[in-house]
Amino acid sequence: MASIPGNCLLRGVVITALLSLLMDTTRAITIEVIPKLPTPNSDVTLKVKGVSGIIRSFSWYNGSNPSASNQILNYIPSLQPPQTKGHMYFPQAEGLPNGSLLIKDFVKKFEGVYTVQIQADSPLQASVSVTMSEKPTTPNQNLTSFTNPPPEHATTPSQHVPSLSITPTGIAPLGLSSISLLMGALLFYTLTVL
Repeated sequence: MASIPGNCLLRGVVITALLSLLMDTTRAITIEVIPKLPTPNSDVTLKVKGVSGIIRSFSWYNGSNPSASNQILNYIPSLQPPQTKGHMYFPQAEGLPNGSLLIKDFVKKFEGVYTVQIQADSPLQASVSVTMSEKPTTPNQNLTSFTNPPPEHATTPSQHVPSLSITPTGIAPLGLSSISLLMGALLFYTLTVL
């Protein structure tokens, strides 16, 4: 049986460890807004999807900058009560055990970007923008109808009903770019030196 030279074995172990770490840091979460087209004064859920492992804690922020001054709430499932208020807390906001945020009676002043940071198997972050735009709609009219005004001979009068539009912004795990660059440099160094 042939033996594996020490430097080849070391190279294989280092490459395996680096790839494992790199794959772990590329996990991403997303935020789904439910319902997709909420109406004013309805309950809106910012549902977090793609979390692996047990959630140890999560925080929701107003805006894309997750800082203490922008924190809406912090949620630690193992504490009673699990939710603590942040600087930007408002009574309609409620953290859910799965990392999601429920906003009751959504109104125009709640529009904007929301960011979540989750501590589970690895630190994760995602943001979503929720804006209320007023568009003329009729009952049962879908989003594609907004681009085509109703024909002038339509017998159903249009109503002026505000609706919400949702746009994902910056969905990425925390520190992905700096860790990816470091891991890439280490991998390149390992392959060229060993």
